[in-house]
Amino acid sequence: MSVSEQAATQGAEGLEPASSDQHFAEDMGRLFEIGFASGLLAALSQQGCLQQPTYEYYRQELAQLHFEPLYSRLSKRSHVVSTWDREQLRYWALFILLRGYLGGLTFCQEFLEALAALRSAPPDILYLQCRFHGPNSLGTYDKKESLAFAELLEQLRRRGYTLPPSEQIYKGYCGRGHFPQADLLLLLRQGRHWRLLSIDLSVFTVRSLGDARSLTSADEIGELLLRELGYMRTRSVFSNLSIDTDATLLSGQGLLASGLKHYFQAFSRRDKESYKLIQAASYAHSFYEFLSSYQILPPEESLTFHIIGYTDRGSNSMTLRRDQLAVLAACAEIYREHDKRQEIEASREQLLTVISNYVRRAFQDGGRFIRQLLEQPRRDDGLHWICHEEWLTDFVAMNAPLSAEQVTPELQALFPDTPCVGRNLRDLHADLVLRELAQPTPYLFLTGTPGIGKTTAIVNFLKARARQGEGFLFIYVSPRKQVNIDIIHKFQQDHPEHPRCETLLALTTNSAYIQANGGKHTVHYYSFQRHERFSVGGVDFLPAEGPEAQQQRPRERRLEEVEEGLLIDRGQSISGVLDSLCSAIDVALTEQLSPTIVATVAVQSLRRTSHEQATTLKHLKRMFQSLLKQGSLQQAALEHLSQRIKYIFFMIDEVTGDESGAAFVEGVHSLLSQYQLFHQTTIHCKVIVADASIVDPQLIQRHLEDSAYEPDKIYFRRATQPPQPLSRSEFSFKRQRAVGINANGYPASALRLRYRVGLEIQPYEDKTALRASSQQLKSSLQQRLLEDLLTILQQPEAPQVLIYIQDKQRLAELIAELQRRLGRFQLYEDYLAIHANTSEEEKQKVKDYQNRVRAIFMTASASRGLSFERAREILVDVPRFAIEQNLMEILQVIYRGRGGDFDHTEKSITFYLSDRFFYERSEERASALRESLLALFNILLILKTALLTRIKGEGQIGYQRFLMIPIGGKAVLSAGESLTSRLGRLVDQLDDLRYQHPENPAFREVATYLINVLSQVHIELTPPRTSLRHRAPQRGASSRAKSKGQPRPYLTVLDQLAQEFEQAVMQGFDHLLTLPPLERAYIAGSLLIVPLGERRLREEYWISLLKLLETDRHGEELLKRMEALRRHPHCNDEIRLLLKDGIALIKELRHIARENTIIPHFSQETQHADQHYAVPLHTLLVSEVFHSHFQSGAEEESKPTASFRRLLESYLRALYPIDSTLPLGRHYEHFPFVIFRSYNLPEARRKIFLDHYLFMSHELNIINMLLARSDQEEQP
Repeated sequence: MSVSEQAATQGAEGLEPASSDQHFAEDMGRLFEIGFASGLLAALSQQGCLQQPTYEYYRQELAQLHFEPLYSRLSKRSHVVSTWDREQLRYWALFILLRGYLGGLTFCQEFLEALAALRSAPPDILYLQCRFHGPNSLGTYDKKESLAFAELLEQLRRRGYTLPPSEQIYKGYCGRGHFPQADLLLLLRQGRHWRLLSIDLSVFTVRSLGDARSLTSADEIGELLLRELGYMRTRSVFSNLSIDTDATLLSGQGLLASGLKHYFQAFSRRDKESYKLIQAASYAHSFYEFLSSYQILPPEESLTFHIIGYTDRGSNSMTLRRDQLAVLAACAEIYREHDKRQEIEASREQLLTVISNYVRRAFQDGGRFIRQLLEQPRRDDGLHWICHEEWLTDFVAMNAPLSAEQVTPELQALFPDTPCVGRNLRDLHADLVLRELAQPTPYLFLTGTPGIGKTTAIVNFLKARARQGEGFLFIYVSPRKQVNIDIIHKFQQDHPEHPRCETLLALTTNSAYIQANGGKHTVHYYSFQRHERFSVGGVDFLPAEGPEAQQQRPRERRLEEVEEGLLIDRGQSISGVLDSLCSAIDVALTEQLSPTIVATVAVQSLRRTSHEQATTLKHLKRMFQSLLKQGSLQQAALEHLSQRIKYIFFMIDEVTGDESGAAFVEGVHSLLSQYQLFHQTTIHCKVIVADASIVDPQLIQRHLEDSAYEPDKIYFRRATQPPQPLSRSEFSFKRQRAVGINANGYPASALRLRYRVGLEIQPYEDKTALRASSQQLKSSLQQRLLEDLLTILQQPEAPQVLIYIQDKQRLAELIAELQRRLGRFQLYEDYLAIHANTSEEEKQKVKDYQNRVRAIFMTASASRGLSFERAREILVDVPRFAIEQNLMEILQVIYRGRGGDFDHTEKSITFYLSDRFFYERSEERASALRESLLALFNILLILKTALLTRIKGEGQIGYQRFLMIPIGGKAVLSAGESLTSRLGRLVDQLDDLRYQHPENPAFREVATYLINVLSQVHIELTPPRTSLRHRAPQRGASSRAKSKGQPRPYLTVLDQLAQEFEQAVMQGFDHLLTLPPLERAYIAGSLLIVPLGERRLREEYWISLLKLLETDRHGEELLKRMEALRRHPHCNDEIRLLLKDGIALIKELRHIARENTIIPHFSQETQHADQHYAVPLHTLLVSEVFHSHFQSGAEEESKPTASFRRLLESYLRALYPIDSTLPLGRHYEHFPFVIFRSYNLPEARRKIFLDHYLFMSHELNIINMLLARSDQEEQP
């Protein structure tokens, strides 16, 4: 940023004269910028992407910069006097420079990798603009701006482009927001495709001297990381959403550009990343105008804009095509005209008014609701509760006869021979599904409301075919094991109109079944005709309801003492779930075990394998093994099979209920396409995809056509047609004909919606007050829930009530308080508690008592596949995080009360929403309140619109009708678990159980004991094809040769990288260009993330003899407690198998401890392509600070929740989906680290360079951006 640019910016914001804090923030930003540009130049040089003249020019520019003059000028401008402060300032200056350098280095590596993946042609860089003189040098290197600009334009002149005198061009582009002021610009060409990269940089973690915590204190560094984590967690829940650039989803680019302008005008500030994004976009727009004016960019060739706002705590990005210039133009207009603070405040107030009007129109009596929300918090600080109520009656009741008004012409047209008036929606839906199942259409999508009878219609169709002597193979896939069993029971049920399937052979399996049978190919089967165990074709068939299926004989883990005191894990050799099931299907077909075969499996059985890009879906072809010859389907064999099997149906249910659902659809499609089964005349083959969340055919295509990774999102677009209670649509899916059947309704005659909204506003004093405020809001929310529950339960004819709370600890506290207040409130008599990890025994008790109890408590992931016919009241605690996933769960929860006579009566849903916000100075109160109210209005709008989209087919925002549908992300996890990753999962499961059952201390004690026993760990990385081992993340390994062509692992240079970096910047910044290359890595906030690649991970756990032989205060040993938990009714099969692994390890270690005189230790070695490690970036500068901290034992004395181990894991989880986190304990020797698995991390990061994603941002409130238009623009 030039001096003139800086002055213009200050004037625009109406700032006071520069203070020392302002100078400090600006100077830190400049150091960050020159560090970033140096790293980017180093990466380009290492990849050979720079032409020699360009390289030489920037080498000479960097040679003018030296650290000592920069530091001296920084100290003077910051008014730092004391020796200690000057020392800390020096650390910070070096850290910001190093952070910038690594940021530029790793960003450029990612950018070049993305380009190589998209285009085969090598990148040809025509223009590169970095700024190392003037203000960026803190005044240590002066150069006239027009001269510097002329030198940059020489890059284009050398390429043969004809340009007028540089001075003339400069005069036309020297104003605010024009490209000569850009921090970093890069223009490159790949064949006939051009890319323009514009980056604006800044520092936000240290905006004042007061923010600069001591970098010589590990505790202070921990506070810095905690502050950044707090920032990530306090951003709007709608910030981290990506927008697809399909114009039909955005309702046109004009709408987006208009909303973008209003939003940025109101809420872009110099202390936010969005401001940097606008700035970078303005420079890109100016540069594009310049390039177009002088015919440098051929109009017929494609162009992609990469706009990046990059700071030390994250980045925002826009990726645009040439036809989306309106967005760039809007950003340029905003930035160049962003003037007085009074106008900014007016824009913010106007935006609040606009969004308030949306809320007012979306709710009945919304004017009073909005007045309460706006006025009560404005009066005074403290906690305010606002209650609102409304009634919904204009929807179709699922079981009620349809009136003439409800039967639209479109609905009646679906049934030309049968009047629809007087029939109910459920029966009409069943008829439509039955008719469509008989058609040859390859794909059928069932997106009806929960409980409409999607699977029931399919089961009844197949039962009817069986009665007519037509056989079938039905493969059913869903995310829930219990749902898989339920579908089998539907085939077994005897009903006068739909008798049971007498020849049924139903197969199911999961990892627990396979492990319980010693790891062999295993299925459990259901049949009316045979009940014995048998083995055919290498597959064990166990009767599911027989005693053998209930017995567990898991194959022991192969733990072997390979030398005295050293125990290693040889792993387990077990059959995969899909391998077992598909082999059993092949046996059933080959041996003609039954003409009516049902096979069910969990979608989670899909995993990536270690072999390149393969997944476990490769086993699907095993089910047709008998039909193949040399890999090809034999027509004669197929015709022979068709004499018995007429229908082959694959059904993927709840396809958005698990991240791998889309990939499962892709796998089934590939199988059927490969064997050309879609259009066989002898066998009717169909893929049925069902989900109650999808609603819209366009969303089916957008979400399921491609199985590539995507994060959770909210699908948001204008409704184009009036909603129908029942509809049928035809479209193309994966180049096959597809039909979608959707039904909108709710199981009630009327629906009362209540909203309990808690708002707390307080001045920020310190962390203690912050925690006290958090507890106050939590207690108040609990009290509201409690009072509402008591009011319901104490009614004379009390309805059954469902309570959804995701926080298991709060749920347990609520139940305990109910027991105290009611005197008697017993599990299985008065209430049920249902969680994702509910055991088989508990599931059976839920079935036995669900119609007897008064209250059912449930948490996330436990709501699908259950229904409670007596429930008429539903209480929902709305979480403030992961809004997309949680909203999916909520929309499932509100349909759990269905299936009985109460579906013809009124029902009630109460939503509890709460938020708190703080301000530091009184003059900031109004602004803080305004932004927090906007976030609250967002969640109210999304909640109401998403609910109406599911119930009615659309919702209303303002004067327009919208569809708003929460959709889970797409990903496939990797197969293969090490013993320690399984034990880590066991600890997590036991932690969950201790919150669910606080009365039983064994869950907490065993989890704590396991962590303590396995806390002393040494972890090594073994590079491929070499015996050299780098202790990782431990230090002390020898350095590799500093070869220019061989990247150095970070772990080998931890002790010397900072010294090498400091020495280079002391001699001259041009020496940064000659530092040896470093291995591939990512920067995420203040974390360095490094993929392990082909390196092997070796873990060595040294076990304390005292801890092994120690007993607790009751005299009961750890092993006895673990054995007791394996029999505990609260532990499901998965936890029992995990406990068995833990028991096996502890037994062997105890045996070694007793038989040998040396300390026992356990070792295992693994290799996973999706494994990474993460360390704080501060480690690269002050590793000795962490070493002293951990050697002092300070970390062991801290609370587990305040440990570096917990902090790093929480930081990563706020950014990416991760699992299998190591180490298990929090004991470190030298510096903090975590090792984790995340196959989708590289894919998630690469999306910032793809033009499919207009915005990738952790800050931008996308909902506000799309709604940020004036009322006049919005009216019809």
